[in-house]
Amino acid sequence: MDLREPLVRSEGNPDPVDGLVVFRLLQDSDGPDSAVLAEEIGDYEKIVSTKWEGYNSSDPLDLGMALWTAHWFAKSNEWARGLQEMARRDLTQLWEEGYFDKNTKKRLAFREFGTALGMRCGSDGGGWERRAEQLTTTWEKAGWYQYLRRMRWG
Repeated sequence: MDLREPLVRSEGNPDPVDGLVVFRLLQDSDGPDSAVLAEEIGDYEKIVSTKWEGYNSSDPLDLGMALWTAHWFAKSNEWARGLQEMARRDLTQLWEEGYFDKNTKKRLAFREFGTALGMRCGSDGGGWERRAEQLTTTWEKAGWYQYLRRMRWG
């Protein structure tokens, strides 16, 4: 990515969802009857309840992280199931439009590793595991792992 123009022109959609999920996980770790973060969770629930129904994105990282974050509560909360549905919808559109077929020199690996993580956690079948594998394999073939080794990260 040469940074001459923004890769994504939208704000991070799942920020309030991240806050809600992290606070709920922390509260749950305090015990089943804990209310230590009840006020903060209530604040986040108000934001999420007004925002999740209008969720849409064309940012692969945003979509992957929405799938990952929502998976924590998808079995118990409508907003999480709905968010996953919408993220899958938008990710399917990106896939079908050929976004992931573009040259890797015009994409960012870390963003798509986040996409692949979300695909795996938010999978409902439908080929998501296969697509996640295809995505990470693309970056492996592009030499990403060799680059990390040269930089002494791997």
